[in-house]
Amino acid sequence: MESNENLDTPTPDTEEDRQRIELLNKLAKKIEERFQKRVIARVSKEAEWRYAQGLYDSPLNDSYSGSPDRPFDDFTANRRRPTPNIVRTKCDTAISNSVSMQFAAGEKNWDLFPAANESNPAVTEACRLMEKEIETQLTNTKYALNCRRAIEQRVILGTGVIKGPVNTGKMKVTYKQMADGTWVPDVTDNKSPTLEWVNIWRFYPDMTVTDFRECADAIELHPMTPLELSTYRKHPGFDKEAIDSILKGEEGIGQGIKPEMYNDNFEGITTAIWTGSPYLYRNRYQVLEYHGPVTYDELCKLGIEPNYDSPTNEYYGEVWVCCGKVIRMELENIEGFYETPYSVAAWKRDPNSIFGYGHPLLLADPQRVTTAAYHMILDNASLTSGPQIAMYKKYIQPVDGSYDISPNKVWLLTDPSVPVDNAIKFFNPTNVIANIMPVLELARQFGDEESATSLMAAGLQSPQNGETATGQLLMQHSSTTLLDFLAEEWDDQVTEKVIRRFHAWNMQYNPKPEIKGDYVIDVKSATEYKNKQMYIRDMERLSMEASQNPTVAMAI
Repeated sequence: MESNENLDTPTPDTEEDRQRIELLNKLAKKIEERFQKRVIARVSKEAEWRYAQGLYDSPLNDSYSGSPDRPFDDFTANRRRPTPNIVRTKCDTAISNSVSMQFAAGEKNWDLFPAANESNPAVTEACRLMEKEIETQLTNTKYALNCRRAIEQRVILGTGVIKGPVNTGKMKVTYKQMADGTWVPDVTDNKSPTLEWVNIWRFYPDMTVTDFRECADAIELHPMTPLELSTYRKHPGFDKEAIDSILKGEEGIGQGIKPEMYNDNFEGITTAIWTGSPYLYRNRYQVLEYHGPVTYDELCKLGIEPNYDSPTNEYYGEVWVCCGKVIRMELENIEGFYETPYSVAAWKRDPNSIFGYGHPLLLADPQRVTTAAYHMILDNASLTSGPQIAMYKKYIQPVDGSYDISPNKVWLLTDPSVPVDNAIKFFNPTNVIANIMPVLELARQFGDEESATSLMAAGLQSPQNGETATGQLLMQHSSTTLLDFLAEEWDDQVTEKVIRRFHAWNMQYNPKPEIKGDYVIDVKSATEYKNKQMYIRDMERLSMEASQNPTVAMAI
């Protein structure tokens, strides 16, 4: 863990101190201005996210309650009109398949091998120990949980982001025994590499490129309460005096928020605005975490000397800014990696943006047709559930004064010379539900095709073809082919990069010499995992056949 002792903000007694503080303030201002521009640049993308999230959550967040002249309305309870949601099931299917390809087997889907394919037992053992070390670190940092959250957001909003490994872990509580035998808590910084899921609502990369591999820098927003910000005062990588000056109210809470872009709720940053919560993120400090190039001159003036040579005049650095002050600055954790610590995977690529398209957008039209057809079915069912009535009010009159139909109702004929059949007539509207049902089924079929997530992939429908067990197995195996391709995209964009960076982190920081060496990463694809499952089934069948057939057993 790198210390930040040189970033204290002393009273500018000397010209050197004054220039140093001025340089830090300029750097903070540059990062805040860059953040403000990126907020504006992605307004249209955030509207797209809200629309996708609305398709997924509907009708849970649907404020439509119908109108008095529509059926199925409950005016006293103000209930919403029934609306089917085919988007949520399709998205959940895609999420579960993506997660199962990563973690359902209970094993890691990657391996390390010596770079030169050496057969030296010492090198092989060191590689095995490094693999075990990384696996333990991923478990401790809740790698599976963070990936599940990123995959869920990747499917629904179109992009999943993972950050790590980084050294800015949260403070942890340990216990130490005193001389009198009592145990007391001790708050210390976490020196292990941490990995985190990054909410894309708070992630602001360079919007001038369409491929994240070309992204030079990225900014992450942390809305922090005063208590959260105060916990970083004990972190050795943060400037205690700068945080103290902020907490004392010299700048005030939220001074970094620009009123023309944000309201008190951090509008545009969180879906809480979309869901209507007026309290989330109130009275929070706007803390910006910047990862990107910092010039060599800036580093030298701040007393930071790089330990390696850069092919350019810039080094990748990590800078935290709050209320116009730099509260943390250091070189990027892993030396020689000219990239940000973020791993970004899109669901469906947007040719005009780093952020991709979410699964709900693929189902927008089938969902709209499904909703309209379902409402027509309900309307027609309501209309044809009983007869319609036509009457001459001057010839017939209800005893109770109400013309509403009810059981055992008594009617009076006002003109005895007019037959009752001439005073009131009943007729039944045509029931056309049978004609609307094919439209509903067609919309659902298009939903299967356009989203590439059939009900079979979710385990909600049995295969209609394939009369044999093998045929059914092959159909089920092929039902998630397109989802497998998207899972392999995650491996390329996230898994491989995370493991590569963890290996580099251990080579630089881990004190164990017995694990270090030059290794290559082999990430198992989703197709390889599925084929493995089929091979296991074939072996089980062969084993059963051998146990029942001595001739086959002898041949094996």
